[in-house]
Amino acid sequence: MQRAAVIIGVNKTGNLPTLQAAVASAHAVEEWAQAQAVGTVITLTDEAGPVTIQQIKSAIKAIVDKGTVEQLVVYFSGHGVNIRYGEYWLLSDAPNDTQAAVNVEGSVVLARQAGIPHVVFLSDACRTAAEGIQAQFVTGSEIFPNIAAGGQEKPVDLFFATTLGAPALEIKDPGTAANRFKALYTDALVDGLSGRAAECVENVQEAGTSVGLVRPWPLRDYLEVEVPRRLTAAAISVSVFQTPDARITSSPRTWLARIAQPGAVVAHPAPIPVAPPPPPPAVPPEAAFLHRRVAAVRNTTSAPSAQLAVDMVSDEARERAAPFGRAHFESRCGFKVRGAQFVEAFHPSKLVVLDGPDSVRVDIQQPASVVLRFDTGKGVILPAIPEFVTGLTVNSGELVDVVYEPSDTSWRWAEYQSRLTQLRELRGRVAAAARFGVFRLEGDDALQVARQMQLAKGLDPTMALYAAYAYDSLQRSDRIREMQNYLRDDLELGLFDIALLAGTLDGQRAGTVEKVFPAVPMLSQGWALLVAHRISLPPTLESLPRFLQPSLWTLFAPQAVDLLRSALQTQEIH
Repeated sequence: MQRAAVIIGVNKTGNLPTLQAAVASAHAVEEWAQAQAVGTVITLTDEAGPVTIQQIKSAIKAIVDKGTVEQLVVYFSGHGVNIRYGEYWLLSDAPNDTQAAVNVEGSVVLARQAGIPHVVFLSDACRTAAEGIQAQFVTGSEIFPNIAAGGQEKPVDLFFATTLGAPALEIKDPGTAANRFKALYTDALVDGLSGRAAECVENVQEAGTSVGLVRPWPLRDYLEVEVPRRLTAAAISVSVFQTPDARITSSPRTWLARIAQPGAVVAHPAPIPVAPPPPPPAVPPEAAFLHRRVAAVRNTTSAPSAQLAVDMVSDEARERAAPFGRAHFESRCGFKVRGAQFVEAFHPSKLVVLDGPDSVRVDIQQPASVVLRFDTGKGVILPAIPEFVTGLTVNSGELVDVVYEPSDTSWRWAEYQSRLTQLRELRGRVAAAARFGVFRLEGDDALQVARQMQLAKGLDPTMALYAAYAYDSLQRSDRIREMQNYLRDDLELGLFDIALLAGTLDGQRAGTVEKVFPAVPMLSQGWALLVAHRISLPPTLESLPRFLQPSLWTLFAPQAVDLLRSALQTQEIH
C-alpha cells in the first residue's frame, strides 16, 4: 500500500502563548512515519519560518495529484480553537490573517472526494472556544483540493486530543497546561502507532509471516484510557471531558501501522503509582445516551469532578426536555421563547405579528422564513412551518435549543401525543449532548439510534437536523437524502442544513433554492461547510459570518438581523 503523510507543527501563533512541544511532537510523528517506510513524508514546522496555509495546500495537492496514494495521514500539533462548534488549526499568522488556519470540517468534506481511499486526520490541539472578537473572526481555509464529486466518498478518520465542548469544560489555562497535555497525547499516540502498546496490536498471518497491525478502533480505545492515565500520573487537573475523541468511518479491517516483529511488542511502561480511583458512580439514563466518554467517569481519578460534569449534561438534558409555553396559536403556527423576549418579528407578508413578549403568531399556509429579534438586539432567521409551534430556548445569551412540535390543534397531534414523553426525552438528550460537543453515534447501535431520530422527523423536524449531522459523521449521505425527500413530501420544505449535507445546495447561492428554508444554516456548525460545498451568500449578506455569535444554533448580532430583514424584504432571499 502506498502511503503518505503531511505533518505540521506550529509552536508560535500570533500573540498566543508559545508552545514548547508542538514542533517536537511533529518530529516524533515524522520519525514514526519514516520507521513505517511511508513513501512520502512532508513535514512543515515553524522552526525556520512561518507555516502557511498555501504550504499545506501545495503539499496535499501534490500527493492527491499522484493518483497512487492509498492512505494519507495529516497530523497537526499547535494551537486549535472551537469556533461555532467547528474545529480550526491555527497557523503562524493567525488570527491577524483570518485564513491562516485549517478549517478541519470543511477539509474533511473535500477529503472524502479527493480520491484517496483512506485519509486520517490526527490533531494534537486544544479545542477551546475562541476568545475575543479577533479569534472569532477566523474563517480558515480548506486544505484539500476541490475535486468535483463523481465517485463514491472515501472514508475519512479523525483523531483528536480532546472532545469538543464549551469553554467551561476545557483546560482553564491553555498557555501552560496545554503544552504538557499536547506532548502527552502525541507520546501516547506514537506509542500506540509504533506497537509499544500491546492492546493496539493485532497479530495476523500474511503469506506465512506473522505481522502486527494497528487498526483505528483499537487505537481509539487505547488512547481513551491511556491519555487520562498519563494526565493523572503527570498531576494535570482535567475534567472528564479531557479525553481523546475520534470519528472513525473506515472499515474495521483498515490498518494504520504495520509492526514487523509483533513478538517484540511490549506494553507501555507502568504508570506512576497513584491512589486507585473510587468506584464510578451510577450514570443517570439521561447521560448514558450521550457519547460514551461522558458517562465513562472511570477514565479519571477525580470522581467528584467527573460526576459533576455528567450531572451538568444530565441536568441540561432534562431542562431541554421540559415543555414550556403555549401549545397552539389560533393561526395554527407560531414561535415561543424562554430565557429571552421577542421585540420584533418580520416577514414581508405582514402575516407575522408579536403576540406578547414570548410569542409570535404566524398566519401562513406555506413554509416561510421569519426574522426574529430578541430583547438583546440579537436575532435569528428560522422557518415557520404550518401546523407547528416552534420553541426557542435562550440560555446566557446563547440559542441553545430550537424545537418544532405539532400544534395541539393539528392532525399530527394525536400521533405526537402518543410518543410525547419518548420524543421529548430523546430530543433533550441529543440537544444537551450537541451543546457540550459530545454528541456522537458510534458502535453497533449508531445507525439504529440515528434511525430512531430520523423517524421523528415528521413530528419534530429538528430531530431530522441532528440526525443529518450524525449521519454525516458516519458518511451516510444516502440516509440524509432519504430524510430530505421525506420532508419535502410531508412538510413541503427542505431544511437548509439537511440540503447542505445531502449535497443539494452544492454550487448554489444560499436563500435562492426553491423550498429550502431558511437562507442559512440553522445549526452553527453548518457554517464551516459552506465553502467546501461551494455555497455562496447573496452579495448583501456576504458579511453575515462576521456577525455570528457563539451559539449552538445560529444566532446573529444586531447588524446582521437588519441585513436579513432587508434581504427578506427585497426578496433577495426567501
